[in-house]
Amino acid sequence: MATVTGGGQTTLIDAGSNDRNGVAQALANAITAGLEDGSLTRTTDGNNPPAGAGVLTISARNVTVGSPPAVSVDLINGGGSLPGSFVNLTGSGLPNQVVIGDSQDITYFTNGGGGSVVLGDGANVVGTPTIGGGNLDVKTGSGSDTINAYSGNVTVSPGEGFSNLVNTGLRGTHSNVLIFAAANVMVFPNGGGTFIGGDRVISTGRHRHRRRNWKG
Repeated sequence: MATVTGGGQTTLIDAGSNDRNGVAQALANAITAGLEDGSLTRTTDGNNPPAGAGVLTISARNVTVGSPPAVSVDLINGGGSLPGSFVNLTGSGLPNQVVIGDSQDITYFTNGGGGSVVLGDGANVVGTPTIGGGNLDVKTGSGSDTINAYSGNVTVSPGEGFSNLVNTGLRGTHSNVLIFAAANVMVFPNGGGTFIGGDRVISTGRHRHRRRNWKG
């Protein structure tokens, strides 16, 4: 399990396949370093930290949570891989948000900004707004995931799920999306790559690339 220490607590997160490949722990180590040097501070649900950027741990299942404005790290560890459990999370919109999630079904909306997202083996949904997205790196596990990368500079690394879907920028919006398609990935550029953005797919496995045609 990915382990975050510091701030008087230890947080364990079962990130499934992203535990086994070391991706979740590498991000957890960076959070631990921030808690140790004081740039990050633990906080509780609904509260901004007293100092520094906040680290919020979400240990409840089947909940909808909005991160307070000063929270830059969300740790989701309440469900492990329990079937049917979920967390719906809206980020703070900061440019350097970090999310590590377990293998529940996690829906995460960045609310703008950017950062790094590592999720476990649930059926996950990660979304950006249609404008105002930042630099975002998304790594998912072996579930069937959906990434809605409608704005910003987004790197997407779907896991080995049976069916992964990546939607990139809508017509008239900015999206520059780099997709490492290691498994069965269906990509819908939605016009963004053609009109403004520069979306790219690097195939390291199986993928399907579809373009939706727009009229008018």
